[in-house]
Amino acid sequence: MGGNRLKNKWIWLSILLVFILGIGGIGREINGSKKISIEQQNNVATWIVRSYDNVKKITFLKFYQDENTGTVGINFKINNDDRFKSGIVVDTISEFDTNVGIVGLSPINTFEKLVPSNNKKDYLVDLKKVEINYLEE
Repeated sequence: MGGNRLKNKWIWLSILLVFILGIGGIGREINGSKKISIEQQNNVATWIVRSYDNVKKITFLKFYQDENTGTVGINFKINNDDRFKSGIVVDTISEFDTNVGIVGLSPINTFEKLVPSNNKKDYLVDLKKVEINYLEE
């Protein structure tokens, strides 16, 4: 009889755990539905193009918010080359509101093939020479 009671306890604990994990997953999906504007993506593209000389194409892959830290990030691929997949993480989405900035992408020995530039963070950049595939707004 004690065995059935223990078995029932484990069943209820398992159901409760699945329920809690399900609620957590829904919360993460809601947070993941935040959007980044085309203008903000252009700002990120400007940072990348300003920082590296051989950027011909930028494909934005994913925008997300980390539920634990509150930081936001955007992942992208450069020149349609899987070796040049990377991302940028910032404290708040408003940091993507400015086109002033530069980035250093890791691993350094991979991204140095794109030829890092010596441009300052406010150097004027022309994005018309770069093909950009945006995330939907």
